[in-house]
Amino acid sequence: MSSVEVDEKQIHLWTCAYLTITGEGVLNKYHNLLNIEENTKLNRFRFSKDRHQFLVSRALLKSVLSLYHVRVSANDWEFRCNQHGKPEIANQSVDNPVQFNLAHCDGLIVLAITKNNEIGVDVEQLNRPRSLFELAATSFSAIEQATLSKLPENKRSKRFIELWTLKESYIKARGQGLSVPLDQFGFYLEEKNGITFSCDLPLRKPADQWRFWQFQYSDEFIIAFAMHGRSSVSETEICYREIVPMVDYQDYSIADIRCSR
Repeated sequence: MSSVEVDEKQIHLWTCAYLTITGEGVLNKYHNLLNIEENTKLNRFRFSKDRHQFLVSRALLKSVLSLYHVRVSANDWEFRCNQHGKPEIANQSVDNPVQFNLAHCDGLIVLAITKNNEIGVDVEQLNRPRSLFELAATSFSAIEQATLSKLPENKRSKRFIELWTLKESYIKARGQGLSVPLDQFGFYLEEKNGITFSCDLPLRKPADQWRFWQFQYSDEFIIAFAMHGRSSVSETEICYREIVPMVDYQDYSIADIRCSR
């Protein structure tokens, strides 16, 4: 696959339907990319579906990073985590590496790439178990809870997923994990295709410097991504690509996307 470039006014979003990747030949290529530590982690997964997801996720991340940094082989990528567990590139030889964030759920892996900006992404299935809605009582702001409770019951499920993915994308972009109280910031989705963000927390980067996007991918998934950067939403170009790692990728477009105003 040919090399790829990204600049500070772009976000590249790579989606991978990993359950469709079953060929022995390509899976062997993925196994060859794993280092000793990654192989150990792979073998700790009890279920084959979890091993498969981990394997494809690592192959996706490593092979795509090598499209941006062609001098680094996919086998040679090294990673570290910050004190809250957010992974980042650790290769000493890579000048000005791209920023990335990875998310997955049953059936889909999403990788977000940008340049010199904090980035976070989340993906969730629309048919999440209803028991998870109890999280709203402790994880949603008061206004988010009130908004959710006012909706007709048949609309609450999707709105919960929409709010949840936005909240996850934000805390992942900040890179501070659950040290960020989920009930102290919120999103408001009342106007058509708009996202309003507010935060009661002390912020080293003001709320109005954060940008958010969200869309429905096929009939099954909601994807949300967050970025801190100087570019406004209108100045930011989003590139969407579907990929089978180390095989091929193709661009696609999204007609209906919700974003910050």
